[in-house]
Amino acid sequence: MSFGTHRTGAIMSSRYLKSGNLEMEIDKLHQKIQSLEKRINQLEGGDAPNPWSQYLIPYGNPSLPMTGKWTFEPSNSAGIVINCSLDYMESLPKEIMDEIFRRENPEEAYSTCVAVRFQLREKEKGAYQHDLLQQANDWWTAWTSADDDIHTLKSSYSPLRWESFSDESDLQRAMDEMFEQSSLYQRNVVTMVCRMSIKLGSYIRLHLSKGWSHYLQHWMTDAVKQNHVKMDLPGNYSFDVAAINPRLSVEGMSMKMRVEFKTGGDGLRVKLPSWFKPLSRDNQFEGKRLFYGKVTRVFESHDDPRRAKSWTINNGITALWNRRKGTKGHLRNELRCVGREFSDIPLPSEGMFDLELQL
Repeated sequence: MSFGTHRTGAIMSSRYLKSGNLEMEIDKLHQKIQSLEKRINQLEGGDAPNPWSQYLIPYGNPSLPMTGKWTFEPSNSAGIVINCSLDYMESLPKEIMDEIFRRENPEEAYSTCVAVRFQLREKEKGAYQHDLLQQANDWWTAWTSADDDIHTLKSSYSPLRWESFSDESDLQRAMDEMFEQSSLYQRNVVTMVCRMSIKLGSYIRLHLSKGWSHYLQHWMTDAVKQNHVKMDLPGNYSFDVAAINPRLSVEGMSMKMRVEFKTGGDGLRVKLPSWFKPLSRDNQFEGKRLFYGKVTRVFESHDDPRRAKSWTINNGITALWNRRKGTKGHLRNELRCVGREFSDIPLPSEGMFDLELQL
């Protein structure tokens, strides 16, 4: 009997306690229970209030999207930048202007965190051209079988319906509700978080995360090489922008992001997006080093036509992530996986994740 008990305990330890930390596994179960309770409440009494609704402040009139100039540079490792018209200086939310002018030198550049809702389609002569998001998705999901037929993976990013590009997060739904009257073309819409840099009278710029930038740049580099896309293809784009209120703490909120990762001798590491620092304004995360995060999709750029360049992890993998300290003792914009949750996953040496982080 004791042998059987010991054997069962060993099986449960290897199967359910990959992190090797009982408290961590209990916390994971609490998160799952909370998710189930939320789902039950929705089924019984309708949708629960969206937690992100109180954080979002639209730029200007929600029915009129912003526009910006976007130049694709496939080899630019710094990421994609969208230059917005200076006319939008007058549309900056009061909360953002207050943050700018309360600084000692308000004329210096200011960085904040915004949610951006758009589809990568260029508007030309009143009509939308070049559905870039769908083309990029096809490139990341296509593969060739042994019979040389080209297939596209059935994934949560199927290009057939615009809803498929949604990450179905609370933030995505809050943005859809806020901009339901937007004239933005309502197909293949995606919401992502970006860093916005503002220098009064000089520029307003949107900085896509390196994860999203490289997702598009890898595809663009190959498309240019194959002569499928011209280098000067994109131009002016429309998008809906909402500031994430800098006066409210986001601790405890859930945030989805596309991040770069690397594997090596010091374990699995992910690079946090540039918007994470302004999001954690007033150093509210300086004392917090541990985060729970769930990985749902893996991206790997390679030249093997027999394998798709991305794949989805069913139900995702939840792990505990440690925010690392730098040489001077300050927390870096980098996370390291604490447990062994990914030990059975054939990860490449580097690539990108879709990561849902509990702030």
